[in-house]
Amino acid sequence: MTDLTPTETKDRLKSLGLFGLLACWEQLADKPWLREVLAIEERERHKRSLERRLKNSRVAAFKPMTDFDSSWPKKIDREAVDDLYDSRYADLLFEVVTRRYDAQKPLLLSTNKAFADWGQVFPHAACVVTLVDRLVHRAEVIEIEAESYRLKEAKELNATRTKQRRTEKH
Repeated sequence: MTDLTPTETKDRLKSLGLFGLLACWEQLADKPWLREVLAIEERERHKRSLERRLKNSRVAAFKPMTDFDSSWPKKIDREAVDDLYDSRYADLLFEVVTRRYDAQKPLLLSTNKAFADWGQVFPHAACVVTLVDRLVHRAEVIEIEAESYRLKEAKELNATRTKQRRTEKH
């Protein structure tokens, strides 16, 4: 921020709407604290903007693994925790489900695996039991017994292509 030219500093003051400081430019231009005040104002506005957007999004608090204080427990197998964390896909699904669950918002999920088999789908994820628990707690589970939609679609497409090839040959 200290490398700004006077013109750049004035432009920043304008963009922040600090017209009082701009009006006193002649008295303030050579003050060493002006650019630091400008940097502080920009950081604070950026921070408040992010906080406001997060609040307006109504997304629940996110608890990333990096916030876990591994020095707090008397004993912890950090390698095991890191191995579990490698199952990022399960963590991401868990995060989506938790946010919707905490906000008491609906979630539509389609799976071709029974919940009992999810341990095989997410073999290293510690959150599978909690994930399934949150999914079914207020859920209406609708079981559909049918051929895979994608398989059905692929068979229909294949049949159409085969028919077109036969028509083209004759």
